[in-house]
Amino acid sequence: GLSNLEEYMAGTKLDQPDSLLTPVLGFSPADGEEMVNVTRETIVRFGSEINPDTLTAESFRLIANGTPIPGRIDVSPTRRFATFYYESALPASTEVRALINGNIVRDEAGSLIDADGDGVPGGIGVADFRTLPLTRLPGTTVFGFVKDSFTQDPIVGATIRVDAFPEANAVTDEQGRFELLDMPAPEFFVHIDGSTAINIPEGATYPNVGKSFHSVPGQVSQIEMDGEIFDVYLPPMALDDFQVLETDEATDISFGDSAKEDLKELFPEVDESVWERMQLTLEPGAAVDDSGASNATSGTILAVPPDRLPAPLPVGLDADLVISVQVPGATNFNVPAAISYPNLAGLEPGEKQLIFVFNHDAGDWEVIGTGTVSPDGLSIVSDEGVGVPAPGWGFTPRQPVSYTHLTLP
Repeated sequence: GLSNLEEYMAGTKLDQPDSLLTPVLGFSPADGEEMVNVTRETIVRFGSEINPDTLTAESFRLIANGTPIPGRIDVSPTRRFATFYYESALPASTEVRALINGNIVRDEAGSLIDADGDGVPGGIGVADFRTLPLTRLPGTTVFGFVKDSFTQDPIVGATIRVDAFPEANAVTDEQGRFELLDMPAPEFFVHIDGSTAINIPEGATYPNVGKSFHSVPGQVSQIEMDGEIFDVYLPPMALDDFQVLETDEATDISFGDSAKEDLKELFPEVDESVWERMQLTLEPGAAVDDSGASNATSGTILAVPPDRLPAPLPVGLDADLVISVQVPGATNFNVPAAISYPNLAGLEPGEKQLIFVFNHDAGDWEVIGTGTVSPDGLSIVSDEGVGVPAPGWGFTPRQPVSYTHLTLP
């Protein structure tokens, strides 16, 4: 996690250089990143719209152990990023190289992109990352508890699905406890599927959450993040709060009636009209699954207690309102969703604030960009080009942020 806000800001880039060339803004996983989940897709982002016909198996490819990785390339409707979906999981404990050939890829104007960032058209953009080890180690056990975010009662029958090791899956018991045996070390990825629970509140369901778990070789350990032991909390989602996703126009998703009742308990002093400022705009067909298919039909937003989340907030940061965006059947948005938060921190009109989301692929919180306080001072609205990249948890910090400019990851 982020140790503090100043550390993050010190590591950000300033404005993009003044150039007509289209740069490669970055890769995900990033160059030098380690412990990458073997099922995590690879994404490359561009500084302006690119010609999708030039994104081919020759111009955007991945190599592991000297061999090209077979897969499928999906260009976002925004034409500002492309995703490489693998035919099968990446090899474990392996350095993978992602390449963008700027001698082939062109922008919408027909010009070659600046793939290597040297200020000249063309070149090869490269990101090297390493996948996590997946050798199961005898005696390496990880346990934890899954609970309801509001009642704090155990969630019984939730399934803990271990990525790459389905035979190691576990189910929570009457105490909400699960135990995973003979796990890899020091890290592995799981999905906590609350939809299989046997004590789901009537008229509701629980979400499916991706996370990374840490382990100690040969030892029994409880799940922790940044040195803090925690329980996994899942919020009950009222089925009646789900909104149908439009197929031919954008859908504005906001708090439903049940979510507003929960907000009364969480914020008894806040006028109910404030919650009308919370909105996420999802473009038609933008909600896609791990294969890039768009089959999701509904979505919802709900508030969750900041101290009862799937993982603790970044160290040194607090939030009044933490939300969960849930779109069953979707793991990513191929058009990042614009978002508006109520300005609970009382920032002045025109002030900027960072927007955080929980990256389930990386298992950590990340900044997706900035929002600006609206002229009436009531909302923090995501800036142009900034959007929520996937379903999951998000917040704006309680603390005001001081900075000059910010470049998106």
